[in-house]
Amino acid sequence: ATCAQLALLPLKIMGRSRLSIEDIRGAVFEAKPAVVFIDYLQRCRMPRSENMAYQISEFYAVLKSVLLDSGAIGFIGAQTDREVDKNPTVAPTMSHLKGSGGIESESDGVGMLWEPPREVIAKRQDWAPPSPGCDAFELIIRKNRNGAKDVSADLQLRGSLIKMDERELTPGDFR
Repeated sequence: ATCAQLALLPLKIMGRSRLSIEDIRGAVFEAKPAVVFIDYLQRCRMPRSENMAYQISEFYAVLKSVLLDSGAIGFIGAQTDREVDKNPTVAPTMSHLKGSGGIESESDGVGMLWEPPREVIAKRQDWAPPSPGCDAFELIIRKNRNGAKDVSADLQLRGSLIKMDERELTPGDFR
């Protein structure tokens, strides 16, 4: 979409860093959005708890209640741990998410973006090669309470445009 097209959409952006769950709750009930995007989880102000996993779990539980009460759908960006960087030939899993226990227990769905290296792509029979000038990514659905999980879509990124191609995974795709 162009900037002119975006201007026509009923978007409201809360451009503050370190939002607390109270900030988010107030914004959701004031704006009454259909969809809430939070970018990204680890920059939010977490409730006090003995460790990060418990903090994220509590934050997520309250956020989910806010979204359910308001009827909104939520999308939350989260950071992976450094293990993903250490072995780029292995697709990310739920355990790679920082605070993954809280994210896994409260999320209805989790999609992970991955840029497979050339050696991984070369071994795949079903990979849709990107068009010239595009970067290839993969969207992996790791959790889906209402449908299939461990399914994937090939994405192509050229500037600000994304093209998606669906494909079914074979059992050996995620080792």
